[in-house]
Amino acid sequence: MRLRTRMTAVAMLMPVVASVYAQNAAPAANQQLEKVEITGSMIKRTDKETPAPVTVLTQQDIQRSGATTVEQLLRTVSAVSGDGQQDLSSGNGWAAGTSSIALRGMGSSGTLTLLNGRRMAPAAAIDPNTGQGTIFNVSSIPLSAVERVEILKDGASALYGSDALAGVVNIILKRDYTGQAIEVSAAQRGDGLFKTRSGNVAFGRGNVATDGFNIFGMLDVSQRDPVAITEDLNLADHNTLGPLFLRDTLNSTYSNPGNFYTYKNGATGTFKGMAANCPTSSQFTTTAGVTTCRYGTYGQDLTYVSDQKRVSGLLKGTLNLDSGAQISAELLASQTRSRYNSSSSTVGEVSTTWGDAAGNSVTYGGLVLPGNHPDNPTSAATATNPVFGYTAPTALGLRYRFTDIPRYTENTTNNVRLVLSSQFEWKGWDLDVGLLHHWQDKSEDRAGFISVSALNAAVANQTYRFGGTNSAEVLSALSPKLNNGGTAQTTSLDARGSRELMQLAGGPLMLGVGGELRRESFKVSADDKISAGDIIGLGISQANGSRNVAAAYAELQAPLLKKLETQAAARVEHYNDFGSAFTGKLGAKYKVVDSLALRATYANGFRAPSLSQITQSTVFAFTTVQDPVLCPVVSSTNTNCTQSVSSVIASNSHLKPEQSNSLTVGLIFNPTDWMEMTLDTYHIIVRNVVDRLSAQDVVDRAAEFPGAVIRNSEGEITQVIRQYRNMSRKSTSGVDWETRFKWRPAAGHDVRFSFSGTRVLSQKEQTEAGQDVYDYVGYYGTPALKLNAALNYAYGDWSTGVAVRFQGGFKSYDPDSVCSSTATAAQRYDLCTMGSMTTTDWSLSYTGFKNWTLSGVVNNVFDKAPPTDVASSTYYSVGYNPSLYDIRGRVFNLRARYEF
Repeated sequence: MRLRTRMTAVAMLMPVVASVYAQNAAPAANQQLEKVEITGSMIKRTDKETPAPVTVLTQQDIQRSGATTVEQLLRTVSAVSGDGQQDLSSGNGWAAGTSSIALRGMGSSGTLTLLNGRRMAPAAAIDPNTGQGTIFNVSSIPLSAVERVEILKDGASALYGSDALAGVVNIILKRDYTGQAIEVSAAQRGDGLFKTRSGNVAFGRGNVATDGFNIFGMLDVSQRDPVAITEDLNLADHNTLGPLFLRDTLNSTYSNPGNFYTYKNGATGTFKGMAANCPTSSQFTTTAGVTTCRYGTYGQDLTYVSDQKRVSGLLKGTLNLDSGAQISAELLASQTRSRYNSSSSTVGEVSTTWGDAAGNSVTYGGLVLPGNHPDNPTSAATATNPVFGYTAPTALGLRYRFTDIPRYTENTTNNVRLVLSSQFEWKGWDLDVGLLHHWQDKSEDRAGFISVSALNAAVANQTYRFGGTNSAEVLSALSPKLNNGGTAQTTSLDARGSRELMQLAGGPLMLGVGGELRRESFKVSADDKISAGDIIGLGISQANGSRNVAAAYAELQAPLLKKLETQAAARVEHYNDFGSAFTGKLGAKYKVVDSLALRATYANGFRAPSLSQITQSTVFAFTTVQDPVLCPVVSSTNTNCTQSVSSVIASNSHLKPEQSNSLTVGLIFNPTDWMEMTLDTYHIIVRNVVDRLSAQDVVDRAAEFPGAVIRNSEGEITQVIRQYRNMSRKSTSGVDWETRFKWRPAAGHDVRFSFSGTRVLSQKEQTEAGQDVYDYVGYYGTPALKLNAALNYAYGDWSTGVAVRFQGGFKSYDPDSVCSSTATAAQRYDLCTMGSMTTTDWSLSYTGFKNWTLSGVVNNVFDKAPPTDVASSTYYSVGYNPSLYDIRGRVFNLRARYEF
């Protein structure tokens, strides 16, 4: 609280100090300013502050951040929320190996990510668990190739089309380079954990201005080492969470060599005894005196950070033609390989139900060993030698864990993006024409999952020995290698141009027009064995669709008065699968005095249903429901009260686009040439949000959805179809501010200070019309306040800086939920609130050696740990939320660059 008060006080005092200093400041010399294109407008301008708020992360910001990936860099921005994807530990389930950015709490699908002002192909993945549609994967972009990042914090569909509901993240790559360079970097904690290593080489020839051409290339390689939870349990407050969730106990009866139960045709059996060869260290005796063979699962095969290797390259050529035109070709290619471990597969005497690609339910009746099976202890039972009370061989159920078959997922994402473009002048028009093709391919190799047909055969043929030693051939047959694949492609042809139309009172009236033709295709397929329903309990994700898009757009920049600039933009877009959308935007900036300007924008936007939501697409998962017909009153003896069913998430060809309205109002205060400040409020409303009901909601409202609840001949629910629908409404409002201060106290000395932040005032969501509206501000994952402050100093060959980041606290549960029952049962009500977190980074750079740049960054100097998180701390979870916090603690980053 003290830090927040002091930082806010400093920001409020800055304008006062600046105004005093301005009275003595010498006027800057007149100089010709270069026109540049700012994200949010196609018309070049000399004034970088547009009617819409834009945050820029410069090359210096990138170097001082200590970030090793684009995702890490963008998460330092206060407007970036925690509801994007991350690729660190869990692999995001359905979208494993994917990382994306979300603005304003509107999810990844509400944020458009551009590369050099043009679209990217979406990730070849479906993520129905969070309701996401289109996901733009930033893991494929090497940070070493990034020149800067511009973040438009305003709706921008009128210029860029679909997805720009909450804003636009425009990642701008290096345009040219001359010379040769080698760069290496490494990062880790003081104890050696969380190692990352990277290196890149660059070469370039030619100067566009003097030689008329430039060609350059970069090759970047990086590796991130995995860190198992067991390497440092206390990073996520194991001292609290361990005893609270009984993590240090032998908790699971699914063990190796296992436990035997009576077999009741798939129902829960009665414990009869443990396998004879159970190690003493795995035996657990209850207070009732019953000893079972247990497995302590916590920390086994769970990681804070997964293993990842990345190779990427950028090649670009630019050529000036005699006609004055400039042509360029850019090729970006990358491959990212990630591995995510998980606990070994288990089976037991209880039946498991899942489904195949045709939507049919598949049931495995449970693991039962016949009386004559050599691993069934009763195979030797006689009247004189009873076993578990049996005097003859008897079939028994077995709870078993396949610890001899490691389970993991390896993702390989390949990315190729080619852009051919030309910029030229024609009859007063500044024109830009581009041809883009972006291809993303994802291959997901999965191992350690059990084939039901192979398991049945192994039990019948006695080829697999439970608790014994098995050959590689037997293990391979029981757990075949699986491969899921996905491909996403975007091909587009665009042309845009701008020109001056006439002179107005405040300057030239500028017109910008453009058009785009785009082809999108998306395909995700499951392994044949998964599609056939042969892999126990494994869900299916598949989609196949394509569409054509045509768009035309225009922008008008009209300085009606000397101090009044207005902006208007409109875009009409036609999709061949759902129809057309028209969006518009109005903006204005008015200079009250030379040092103070007011600005505002109003825009409407849309998000087209993703191809995975509107074309041929199904996702099969599994859940439990209470059947209101066969279980009107909950009973522990009625299996229909917790019926395991196949949950099918289905596409809907009748979906409408999501629609939004956004408003920003703010001010720009520049009292001197060394101080600038912006303050902007925002309000965004999104309607017709595409989502799906829970399986229980569909069952409870079966009459509304004919054919969505499938029952067998006995009337039991076997499958629930959850079709995507336009259903929910979201809104958010808040305040952003940025203050930058630069000072040169003496020749050669340069001091810069910046202070920025976001205060979220509301983050509301209504699932369906007529239902309750919940405000998520101050609840799990939605802090009300984020602050960033940085002080940098440079003199001669040295530069150093300190950055402080603050994230406010919040409750550890959602507004429509309650605090963890585990915490409240232990009377740990303090865990129902997660405190704020403040981290400090320090950077240092030296260029005194010829051709060398040496730099270092210490992230989280004071080794602060994330607040204790009971919401992410079930027995089987990592114990923190990587979308909200960095678990690494104090990390040392070193970088060396040599140019020759």
